[in-house]
Amino acid sequence: MGYNLFEDDDDTLRIFELYDPKRRKKFKELLRIGFFELGKTNIETVNQKHWRDYFNTGEAGLGAPAYIKKASQIIEYVNLSEEERNVMTALERLEANDQAEREYLVMESKAIGEAMGKEKEKIEIAKSMLEDGFPPETVAKHTKLFLDYVMTIYKSVKEG
Repeated sequence: MGYNLFEDDDDTLRIFELYDPKRRKKFKELLRIGFFELGKTNIETVNQKHWRDYFNTGEAGLGAPAYIKKASQIIEYVNLSEEERNVMTALERLEANDQAEREYLVMESKAIGEAMGKEKEKIEIAKSMLEDGFPPETVAKHTKLFLDYVMTIYKSVKEG
């Protein structure tokens, strides 16, 4: 990377593919080798500039494509000591557990809210049935509310 390997041109990036001269065919692009010469300034694409900047500084620039940033993260992780990787893994597990717990609490809250809504609806139906003159036993049977609770509602309907 840091050497002038090809003195005959100024191209920063050179790509080589395997070729079968007997059959005059490329090797289906299964193996491609690229040489990127940091000392040369003839950059053909913006992405080549990002790669050159990354190789020279060790950091992916602000406008760098996502795959260069991902490569940077992988290289940073690989260069960590075993102890640092263990700490990172433990932190990632903690974050995953926290996220799972938050999702569980949201689901639990929704379920509780739905149950409370259904219970409130049963109470409203019971009040309506009692106001229409249905006996408390019939109201309890159809709303699936306890008879004692229907009787409490019945008393409040009679008083109010």
